Amino acid sequence: MAASAPVPANRLGVHALVFTGRWDTAGARRAVTAAKTAGYDLIELALLDPHAAAGVVRDPGGDTLAGVLYSSLGRYTRPPTARGRANAVHAIQKLADHAAASGIRLALEVVNRYETNLLNTWDDPADLARHARQAIGAQLRAATAAASP
Repeated sequence: MAASAPVPANRLGVHALVFTGRWDTAGARRAVTAAKTAGYDLIELALLDPHAAAGVVRDPGGDTLAGVLYSSLGRYTRPPTARGRANAVHAIQKLADHAAASGIRLALEVVNRYETNLLNTWDDPADLARHARQAIGAQLRAATAAASP
């Protein structure tokens, strides 16, 4: 794989649904073009199968798969269990290996406690990556950062 240009430290993205209601070829072109025109560096897609997402990212020339890749979104009524955390570590290990084979980097999204009970602070992704023994980045939403203590 050819060496790629350095990745800017603070790229900004927008969800595709801001620009289109469909993720077909025409909707994808519309969303990507509009996001670039508006000055965004990234576009966020709602993909339900993270393993299939590596191809969706790679095929048009993308290099990073980011999001809540480690858990189902939803409000949890208790802290994560040891088994739940172990399941997340195992899932990330498998996904990171699959993504790396396609030249794709992973970035785990930190979300608030109403969306998951696993990664709610800036330190959490590094902890999960360390346990998964993978080089993984993190994605932080401005709204999440503002809402966190």
